[in-house]
Amino acid sequence: GNCYKVRLALAQLDARGAFRPSAPGWTYDRGVIGTLVAPDLLDADISRLDENTRALLSDAAIFSYPFDADLLLALRERDPIDLAGALDEACSAYCIVRREGPRGPEFSWSRSATRTAFSERLADPERRDLHFRALSHLESRWRSGVVVAEERLADHAMGCGEPARARSHLRRGASDALSRLAFERAHALLGHALRIGEEALSAKIQF
Repeated sequence: GNCYKVRLALAQLDARGAFRPSAPGWTYDRGVIGTLVAPDLLDADISRLDENTRALLSDAAIFSYPFDADLLLALRERDPIDLAGALDEACSAYCIVRREGPRGPEFSWSRSATRTAFSERLADPERRDLHFRALSHLESRWRSGVVVAEERLADHAMGCGEPARARSHLRRGASDALSRLAFERAHALLGHALRIGEEALSAKIQF
C-alpha cells in the first residue's frame, strides 16, 4: 500500500529494461522482474536522500528505541546539520516515523532493515564515539531529574566499551525498582547486569 515504494520499484525495473512497447500497449520481461529484490529498493531509497539526511540516519542507527531531536543534536555537536530538514526528508521517505512522545516529537525506525542498512555504514570507532555521546547526553538528563530507562543507558555504555558503567546503571535501576516493590522489574535489570558481567568475564578469560 506504499505508493512511493511502488513508483520506486517501477523506476528500478524500467531502468533494467523490464518494460517494452508492444502493440497495443506494453509487455514486460518476467526474468528481469525476478531480479529485483528488497535490498535494491532500499539502496535506491538511500541513494535518493540528501547527504545530510544520510549522515543523520547513520548516526541514528545506534538507537534501537525511539529518539528525539535533542539526542540527535548531541550526536551532531561537532558537525551540525539542518536537523529539521533532514528529519522531514527521512520521514517523507519512510525511513523513520514521527510520533508524539512525553518530551515532544519522537522518531523511530520504520523497519529494522532500514536501520541495519545505515548501521553497516558506521565504522567501529565512529560507532563507539556515537554511543559515548548518546550515553553522556542521557546521563546528563538523568542527573537533571528526567527519567531515562536503565536499559538504554546500559546499551550505550556497552556500545562504547564500558561494561562496568552499564552494570552500574542496571544495579541502580534495580535498587530503585525494589524500593517501589517492582520486583519483576528489579529481577529483569539484575538479570541483565549479570549477563553483562558473565560476558565480560568470558571475554577476559578468552583473551
